[in-house]
Amino acid sequence: MAFTRRGRFVDTYTSKRQQYDWNPISGYKDRDVKSLEEAVESIVPFVGNVMGYAAEAKQKCTKNTQLTINESAAIYLYTMDTLFYEKLNEALRYENPPALKPWFDFLKLFFIALAKLPSRSTTVWRGVANIIGSNFGKDHIFTWWNVTSCSSSARLAGIFASQQGTLFCINTSYGKDIAEYSWNKGEEEIILMPGTRLCVKDTTFDVNGFSVVHLKECTSIPEGKHVMISYDSNNHETVSKIYHYLQLVHIPLWLNEQKETTNDLKKSLAEGVENAAVVCCFMTSDYETSYFCQLELQYAQKRQKRIIPCMLTDLKVWKPSNWLEPITKHLAPIDFRNVSEPSAMQRKVWELIDRIEDQSPTPQDIPPQVVNRPSYLFQLIKYEYIRNSRIERFMNPAKSFPIDQSYINLAIVETKDQQEKEKKLRDSQHNDAIIEAFENIHGIKTPIDIENIFKTCKNQTRNVLVFGRAGIGKSTFCQYIAYQWATGMIWQEYELIALIPLRSLTADHYPILPAGSNYSLIDVLRKECFSFDLYLSEKDEKQLQEQFYNSRILWLLDGYDEIVQNVPAHLRSLLNDQLLKTPHHIITSRPYMNTLSYSVQLEITGFTDEIFPSMSNSSSIKLEMKHRIHPLTMKKS
Repeated sequence: MAFTRRGRFVDTYTSKRQQYDWNPISGYKDRDVKSLEEAVESIVPFVGNVMGYAAEAKQKCTKNTQLTINESAAIYLYTMDTLFYEKLNEALRYENPPALKPWFDFLKLFFIALAKLPSRSTTVWRGVANIIGSNFGKDHIFTWWNVTSCSSSARLAGIFASQQGTLFCINTSYGKDIAEYSWNKGEEEIILMPGTRLCVKDTTFDVNGFSVVHLKECTSIPEGKHVMISYDSNNHETVSKIYHYLQLVHIPLWLNEQKETTNDLKKSLAEGVENAAVVCCFMTSDYETSYFCQLELQYAQKRQKRIIPCMLTDLKVWKPSNWLEPITKHLAPIDFRNVSEPSAMQRKVWELIDRIEDQSPTPQDIPPQVVNRPSYLFQLIKYEYIRNSRIERFMNPAKSFPIDQSYINLAIVETKDQQEKEKKLRDSQHNDAIIEAFENIHGIKTPIDIENIFKTCKNQTRNVLVFGRAGIGKSTFCQYIAYQWATGMIWQEYELIALIPLRSLTADHYPILPAGSNYSLIDVLRKECFSFDLYLSEKDEKQLQEQFYNSRILWLLDGYDEIVQNVPAHLRSLLNDQLLKTPHHIITSRPYMNTLSYSVQLEITGFTDEIFPSMSNSSSIKLEMKHRIHPLTMKKS
């Protein structure tokens, strides 16, 4: 075994154990990918005949593999018996990062090739002559910034038979097996990437001064887990740079670049949050106003994920409030504001790495109702309610206004003879005048907040009937409740509020099933509450079943009057025996079509004059809102 040939595996020095704020390879990522010949042109002054070596490597790498010929040849060139690898690592170890710039084009190609190879979790060996293991204290952590060539064979220990030295026994999680692409495949070479962090686990010595240092590649992230990056798309450029630095130290990362559709959110929650050991949130005012980001981070909190806040703006200009402040108020943020200089960026990234690897508990606020099982599917329903939270204007359907402007106040009506009046009118012939009179019965109104409408329910079930004449806003009322719940404003004791337009209970939408099969509540939920283009895997379907039967659900059944006389025969049991028997529901109807008996009845009546002074001065908007915004009145039986 010739020492000269094993120079990549046995050094007469050890790589500098650099501090966290030092990163010599910053900048290569921005280079364009070039052919191997083009990538080594700038190295000609440092490595004699490098163009000839590159040509030889290209000639040897003609096999069809998962790598391109240029990528394969870049690895082959590194392993050739030349001074190339030595000069590369000299540049990597040099404490003057600009001296590494001539190598950036090669590093770009080389690292792309290595990134395509699977990572190996294995034990590898590397020797260093003329140093002693006592220089490596137990639990000491350090970083190697060179390309560290190791072998999966322990036979390298024989190199020290006649000299003092140290053999590193390294347990790696992210080693790159390049044997297939090597100049000498028998070397069984595994590469540790620049930026590999190692922890000293043990050191053993023999009487001749020979020592073995046992190292373990540092990662505080369990196998199969990752660090999730939660951010707003407006900050993609800054976050991408931070992501790149974290990649260099082999932290497993997860980042979703698509943040729009329900399927995008499902990916963030089901993959990003569920498999996260840590969630790093990059906070700005845009982050706080993004419902996508809100649902990501709130779900991370519910799943008790460790959260590390990072500030991208000045706290004197903006600081977290609303939903974001309760989650992050006890967590010290890492300040990423002024990181335009690479050195400043590196310091902050290493601060973030320290926080990621710090396993001590944090004073993180956990909501009183912690979700101890996956519940991301119901989060997707929230997102649908939020995305569809605008109401078209009557006068100009091309324009809309937010649903949260749709209800200003509620009122209770207390009257003793109201039901008698209704009964007389219901028994009369249904002409337009009678219906109009029937649907405009009022009593004395007392203001009430919407979140208090269940306080009159006398038992554990909550069943409320809401009346309203045609066009007064019953559907808008249901939409408003769903939105308020989705944004965390009301009724968080419910894991789900399911808005069901009863007019959808048609034979076209619910075709007759084979004999012996019937529709269930979960079928209704799947059809009415999930986005039509949402893909649910077999795993998702199983989780939906589990979540459905273990959750407290409030059903919003909108438009009983639209279906009561036209229920398809095969859906009558679904309506009467399932939907109307749910322990928690609100149902809306026009009064004259009502055949239901509820102890708590509300009526959407009209608009009180006191509301208008607080509204916009625009007369058209006032008129629009008068038609679309109505308080509730409550009838006590």
